[in-house]
Amino acid sequence: MSIKLPTGHVSIAIYSGTVKFSLILILYDVFYVPDFSYNLLSVSKMNSSLNSIVSFNGFQCLIQDKKTMRMIDSNDKREDMYYLNLENKLACSASKTIHSNIHLPDSALWHFRLGHLSFSRMNLLKSIFPFVHVDSKATCDVCHFAKHRKLPFLDNCNNASKPFDLIHFDIWGPISVPSIHKHVYFLTAVDDYSKYTWLTLMKTKSETH
Repeated sequence: MSIKLPTGHVSIAIYSGTVKFSLILILYDVFYVPDFSYNLLSVSKMNSSLNSIVSFNGFQCLIQDKKTMRMIDSNDKREDMYYLNLENKLACSASKTIHSNIHLPDSALWHFRLGHLSFSRMNLLKSIFPFVHVDSKATCDVCHFAKHRKLPFLDNCNNASKPFDLIHFDIWGPISVPSIHKHVYFLTAVDDYSKYTWLTLMKTKSETH
């Protein structure tokens, strides 16, 4: 689907699906536009999807159920924009579909099918299979994002001189799908000197000690 921006540029939405922020805040027919740097919510679409009332004041936006007036969510105003509060909320893509009217050019078709194979390998493939199209001047945004590298970490001033001098701990969870033994957290302990790592499964955070 083509989306025309106020600047006159046109962006393409390739995917659509359902996004679940909480048990009562569920949005349907959400478009995924790779060109967008921010996630935007349409007030009119949100009202029709949730059957809700949206009210604005000088510092907050409130979303309420139209029948029960129950609070669905609130948005804080920052820098003249209203930001959806997602603390302690489940934010995941429940489903997605590919629009059938999206057509990939022949020059990119095999590049996508083969998991974004490099152009040198694509040319080698073309020498064996002439029907494979290769465009050496094409630019693939997915390849650029996937090959981004992180900046190097700064040297740590806390260098351990022997095992157990310094141990790093981290707790991850809760996991949306518990393990077969109902664990939803895990504790990671890393020895700074040897980098030896322990992993402990936990059912509750109170097991940390």
